[in-house]
Amino acid sequence: MRKYRRFFCVSVIETIQIQGHGLRVDCKPGHGVPLLLCNGWGGNIEVFDPLVDSLGTRPVLRFDVPGIGGSQLPKIPLRMSRLAAMAEDIMRHYRLAEVDVAGYSWGGALAQELARRNPQAVRKLVLMATSPGHIMVPAWPNIMLAFADRHWLPVALKPARLFEPDLLVRVGYRLFGGDVLRRNPMALLPNLRQLEQPSVPAMIWQLAALFGWSSLPWLGRLTQPTLILAGKHDRVINPLNLIILRRLIPDARLQWLDGGHLFPILDAPQLTAGHMADFLDAHPKVVPLAGRRKQPARRAG
Repeated sequence: MRKYRRFFCVSVIETIQIQGHGLRVDCKPGHGVPLLLCNGWGGNIEVFDPLVDSLGTRPVLRFDVPGIGGSQLPKIPLRMSRLAAMAEDIMRHYRLAEVDVAGYSWGGALAQELARRNPQAVRKLVLMATSPGHIMVPAWPNIMLAFADRHWLPVALKPARLFEPDLLVRVGYRLFGGDVLRRNPMALLPNLRQLEQPSVPAMIWQLAALFGWSSLPWLGRLTQPTLILAGKHDRVINPLNLIILRRLIPDARLQWLDGGHLFPILDAPQLTAGHMADFLDAHPKVVPLAGRRKQPARRAG
């Protein structure tokens, strides 16, 4: 069989022990190769409900990284390589020999690291609103308009308030971009109701995993067919980073979507899921691994 034509699991959110840490995992059964979804900074698994619901019957695995949501906070920060190893152990726990991997924002770095570490287990790669890591093109200067709001001062004094709904609704458009928030700042509230505010150590630990980590030296050696999704009006991740990823990953294509940084969960979850489904369901050309590494990056279609 094609590894996993039917992925059997109990559709439930559970906590499993991985490398001595309790990780909260959501296992959604379905048909086809399972999709391992890596969340963004500070985001628990429920935040991506709009995208997962739009994926229909596709099986999906997602988990709270250590310290986020219902997962146990480690005593010290974990490197990106260790987090990728934990993702591999989640696959082993569910007896998965092959998955597709999708990563959003911070989770895009984890997805890249996992694809590099275990190319035999990662069939296809989807990168959304992400970058090559610590060495990246900074955001456009207009993002500073968000920080001109006087309500950032309490955040500076108490970082735990960073994820408070009142603040994010107030600065949402200036921070994330996108026409949805420009027309209706309150549109962010349903997503924020799903957000479990992380602790300050958890936020710092997750950022520390990116410190010194960069995929630039080895992007050209990735062998997976890769779909890169970018929001045209993303203010958090400079779109130039997505162009760099497309240029350096040998078998990659770039798709632009109308929306800001939150396009997979707010601006266009159904359209995002549609592009993902078309890409994941397509039969890739059989290209020798050595040939994939040498072929030039394709231009965006």
